[in-house]
Amino acid sequence: MAGTTIWVAPAIQSIGVRRAWAVSPPPGCFAVKIEQDKTCDDIDGKSFCGIPPAEQTGGCSHLASVTIDDDWTVTLTAGCTFVSGFSKCDGPDVSCNPADLSGSSATFHPCPNPKPPPEEFAIGHIEFSFCCT
Repeated sequence: MAGTTIWVAPAIQSIGVRRAWAVSPPPGCFAVKIEQDKTCDDIDGKSFCGIPPAEQTGGCSHLASVTIDDDWTVTLTAGCTFVSGFSKCDGPDVSCNPADLSGSSATFHPCPNPKPPPEEFAIGHIEFSFCCT
């Protein structure tokens, strides 16, 4: 192989909670849905946004606060961290809008209209998953 250079790039893969949860949620993890009237329920396979159901129930007991305005804000109790979250909005052709996650807090936004004219659709409910230590 004189004069030939072989370049090999190492493959590095990280498997975090988000990736692992796509298969099976670890112990201490929950998936919940909150409605406009602040009703909270464990997701039991009825997710509109693809949040996998957790094997454990009781996730609603880990909510420290829920604030509903144009944006919705959720804060989890100490020791809990968001894994994923989405706004499911009212309106035609509206899918799920990813939330802004930051540790134990998340902000859920109205959904942009995918077609003109530009407008936003109000949040119908939110869905999210989280893990607690």
